[in-house]
Amino acid sequence: TAKTTTLALRVGEALQRGVRPEQILVWVFTEPAATVFRHRLQELGVAPAVLGRMNIGTVETFARAQWARWGEAQTPYIEQLGELQEPILQALEDCSERYRQWYPYLEIRTHAAAVSQFFSTLLRLKHSLAWEDEDLSLSAEERAELVQVPLVDYLWAKSYEQNRLGAFGDALFRGPFDASYDLACALNQQPELSAGLPDYRLIVIDDLHDMNATAFRILRALLQSGTTYLVAAGDSDQVIYPHMGADRRYLHEHFQAHFRTVQRYQLSHSFRFGPWLALTAGAFKNKPLQSGRARPTALKVQQYDQPTQLPEQLLQTVSQLIQRPGR
Repeated sequence: TAKTTTLALRVGEALQRGVRPEQILVWVFTEPAATVFRHRLQELGVAPAVLGRMNIGTVETFARAQWARWGEAQTPYIEQLGELQEPILQALEDCSERYRQWYPYLEIRTHAAAVSQFFSTLLRLKHSLAWEDEDLSLSAEERAELVQVPLVDYLWAKSYEQNRLGAFGDALFRGPFDASYDLACALNQQPELSAGLPDYRLIVIDDLHDMNATAFRILRALLQSGTTYLVAAGDSDQVIYPHMGADRRYLHEHFQAHFRTVQRYQLSHSFRFGPWLALTAGAFKNKPLQSGRARPTALKVQQYDQPTQLPEQLLQTVSQLIQRPGR
């Protein structure tokens, strides 16, 4: 529905009205999305020099820059999961030593799949802020059940964070997506830190459906001044990062609960397909959907006899599309 183009036009409007590029923050949730947004602004005529003065990036890159501004540029960042294997396995060993008297039945797994699964669980726990306001009167089993993770992963994650933050709560290192999580926690523990955040006139957020609890807390801190205008776009049918705590409720209930004045606009015209496909897609999603294109989308139906044939046919079709001229 041209969400990115709509937001890029809003940025262009702000520039035309005299807002300095440094006063504009564009948030996206992946680095490729940041590249797409920059290209969209260039297509609209924004000069590269102006783009270079604008803050366009992910919540994580914003958080890393903020920690650097606060004098924590020396904290090491570990970018790859493979490089985190040693501290992850050390946390598991510490967890086993710490809790084996109380939970002798813990299943200790150290293979690569277990480490990968643990890291996914860790990201979800952190970026949904699942550990905040924990009821410590409950047992560890009950708390693990509340956040819907196995007990061993819950205790493992606790040990990992205790090791990562050290005795005084200062990050000894940060892995992927830790900068934004640590920033959200710091803003909760010391609300006065929000005064040290940059002051923006306009904040634009693309793919709002991938908003999670950590990003939402940082956003709320950025908007405390009352002089910042926020424009965001998302689609509740496109949530693709639930493992990072992404929740479609940030499109609706959470914004309504925390901001008194929210205006909503429906982007119902899709430019990705023609009117007939829009009609069927709208019926499938049970919501209004119209096409912004005059020409119909060509549909080719392929049949298969056995479900096992589907992956091979799908790969062949995608391969043919990629090899077409102009792709």
